[in-house]
Amino acid sequence: CTRFPSRPVRQFRGHPGSGKTTTLWLSALWLEATEVLYLTRHRGLADSAREYLRTFAPRGTSVRVETLDSVLSEILGHPHAPQSLSHHRERFRREPLYEDTGIWRGKAGLLYDELYAYAFGRALPFDFRGLRSEDVVVDPDTYAAARAPVLGADAADRAATVIRTLSNRDADWSELFPQPVAARRALDALNESGLPPSIANAGGIFVDEVQDLTPVEYSLVLRLAALIGEDAGTRPAVGVAGDEAQVVTPSAFDWGEFGELANRQLGGSQEHVLPQNVRSPYAIAQVVNNTWDLYRSVSKGIRPTGYARARHEYHTTAHVMYANCETAEEFAGLVAHITDLPGSAAVYAGYEIPREYAAFREVVMLPEDIKGLERQTVAVLAPGAHIADVAGEGEGARGDGPEELWSKLLVDRLRVCLSRATEDLLLIDLQAGDEAVENVRKLCDGVAGFHQATAAEMEAFVTHHRYDAEELVQRYISDARSLIQQDQWAAASRTARRAVELLGDAADPGGVTDASLRREAYAAVGATAFHRACAQGPRVEG
Repeated sequence: CTRFPSRPVRQFRGHPGSGKTTTLWLSALWLEATEVLYLTRHRGLADSAREYLRTFAPRGTSVRVETLDSVLSEILGHPHAPQSLSHHRERFRREPLYEDTGIWRGKAGLLYDELYAYAFGRALPFDFRGLRSEDVVVDPDTYAAARAPVLGADAADRAATVIRTLSNRDADWSELFPQPVAARRALDALNESGLPPSIANAGGIFVDEVQDLTPVEYSLVLRLAALIGEDAGTRPAVGVAGDEAQVVTPSAFDWGEFGELANRQLGGSQEHVLPQNVRSPYAIAQVVNNTWDLYRSVSKGIRPTGYARARHEYHTTAHVMYANCETAEEFAGLVAHITDLPGSAAVYAGYEIPREYAAFREVVMLPEDIKGLERQTVAVLAPGAHIADVAGEGEGARGDGPEELWSKLLVDRLRVCLSRATEDLLLIDLQAGDEAVENVRKLCDGVAGFHQATAAEMEAFVTHHRYDAEELVQRYISDARSLIQQDQWAAASRTARRAVELLGDAADPGGVTDASLRREAYAAVGATAFHRACAQGPRVEG
């Protein structure tokens, strides 16, 4: 039974597929409490957790599942619904910086991540590892002094100058760094006004994917637990789950820092390592394990801690294939064919969809889009070039100081993409050079059944995943629902319409005759349109 008797914070750590989320769910269900608060950064994960916990919660236990944004809105008293991280990063790129940015020149995305993680994500109202802030952003001089040993004095000073420049222009920090800024304001609001009534009685707080939160964000969660304990006389149970090597936001998450803040605010924590991969087939788990070697491009202080390789006993058959397309047309056709199949996804491990993918960008996901989802077939695009960027000459080039955080995040994002496939993992490059091709071969070294194929051979392979009409409709409906949870309206609408198109005439033996399934397909189209309209808001007639 999960009572968390002596140490209020439990850390569930593990590799992709190790059962972290399931462990957290069971901890929430087994807790002896009438009210439980379950949080995650990602809406899709919140939706799946809500469905599971509401279904299996014991009588007398109310489990409230929310995104962190929802809780921030509740504490601040106004809606907090930021756009995608790439949107805010691009907005930062458009800010004119007239001074010489030195080592940051041409690396605005890298500078954004650095400031997100350390100038805003660590803007805590108390001393913490050399940083302290009275506002939503760390004082530039304090920031420069704390980061100089890592970045170098020149890089730290120039980043601090950017903070000063934007401050002098009265920059709206919430439009550039909305998540950590809102968290710091919510932390101040808690200290001034106390707990919102709806949270005050929680007997347990659980956080999934904690590695995507900055210290100011998870400090807010810890502060919630501390205030509940002060009011109730008993601290609520606190459990978090995460993987230091699956970070998709520039949080610069570190388990040591989390433990230090947990000790400070709640008097201690205890780690539980889940070392075995219980989700992925053996071949795919081998590929994910092999990514650990890529962390050699960064210093030990930045690498993830813990087990380098997940133990594995799940030998279900899987396929790992690599194709290096010769032309852009061949590449686009292969991606379109794969994403047109139910239970399939194409994902790009970088931060932004490349311009050359314009013709099919709507069907390509980023790591933050596919996180928390599983697909029978996953195509990872441009893996060879991505691996080269970890230690290459691009914006994410290997090096001391600023580049190391970027390189570590590139590996993290690749691990998220690779671990989403449950049967077929397809790696697809476009006109990759010998070095990029060799990168992929090294990634798949020792992987059972790995083989290189032409684009035509890969397309023929995935085509063999055939189902009858009813199975196809069911899979398309399932895909549409999961895309709705991820706010991917265009993809959800397209997928739901495919389900309807496959129905055929109910009186035709070749069509779908199951009346309930036909209703489900049309309902999926309606649900997509409804959610999309709600997200876009009312139209104003001019």
